[in-house]
Order: sequence, then C-alpha cells, then structure tokens
Amino acid sequence: MHMRNSYATAVSLGGNTSKCGYSYLASSGEIIVGLGYFPRNELNEKVYKPVAAIYRTKPHLVAREIARAVEEIWEHGDRERLRDVLGHKIIDKPTPAEVMQALANYIAEGERVIM
Repeated sequence: MHMRNSYATAVSLGGNTSKCGYSYLASSGEIIVGLGYFPRNELNEKVYKPVAAIYRTKPHLVAREIARAVEEIWEHGDRERLRDVLGHKIIDKPTPAEVMQALANYIAEGERVIM
C-alpha cells in the first residue's frame, strides 16, 4: 500500500510546526493505519503508548502534545487544508481523536477507511 507522508500532511495543516505534537500526530496516524481501525476506547494503549515508545516519552505527554497541536492548527492553521484532511465542512474545533482518525484516513489515500 502506498501512503501519503503523514508528517508532511500534519505540517501542512499550519500553525507552529516546530512543536513535537505534529510528529506525535503524524506517528499516531501511521499507527492507526497499521491497526486498520480506530481504537476509540483504547487510545492510550493502542496509540499513545506506541507513539511514546518511538519518541521515548510518556503516553500522557503524547496525548497532551497532540491536543496542543490540534489547538494550534485550529487557532493558527490552514482551515481549508484542515477541511480537506477531515473530508467535511468544519463548524467547531475538531477533537484530537477526530484529527488522528482523519489523518489516518487521509494518509491511507482512500485504500481503506479507518472507522
């Protein structure tokens, strides 16, 4: 399967792209694609812990930095690009889970839909 570059996609959403949350967000998208489903009730175990292991940090810090990246994207990012990645019109700030799931779907290039 050919995937879009997750980090380039996360950074393209705009905001302060030097923050580690963008790397964590990108890695979360890749992990979710690898799982083949969105572990809504197991984010800590199935997403945050593996991302924390990659970056040698703690799962709660991964969750916090992803939330900060989503806040940064919402406050200072490219809303059109965010709409493209989310695949729908944006009314309210998306949750970190929504952005991770949308990123996973986007980087998988529609080869499968992560639900």
